[in-house]
Amino acid sequence: LAGNDIGYNVRRERGLVPHEGQTAAEAARAPRYCALGDLLVEAGRLGHKTAKGWYLYDPKVNGGRATVDPRVDDMVRTHRAAKGLMPRPPGSISEREIRERCLFGLVNEAFKAGAAA
Repeated sequence: LAGNDIGYNVRRERGLVPHEGQTAAEAARAPRYCALGDLLVEAGRLGHKTAKGWYLYDPKVNGGRATVDPRVDDMVRTHRAAKGLMPRPPGSISEREIRERCLFGLVNEAFKAGAAA
């Protein structure tokens, strides 16, 4: 298992984590990603090693398996509101769209890898 901090460190090393003093032009050129993972790490929510991350991992509750944490739900709502994003209604994403989103990301990465070779 890799905690949230591992991805955070990779994004920071690649210059993806927004930093103070970054211009709007620099931010616009940066690859798109969601900063929620960064916010979790900065709040000390590293995953299993801290017993909290995207979920709670309390050995006394549900045998230590992931359980939903309402605080993360609140973080998501706050982040979404700050970005002016609206969630799609439940059930409005088809199985086909889910498959395509998963598959097309893999296909894009394969083409990038092929182009770099």
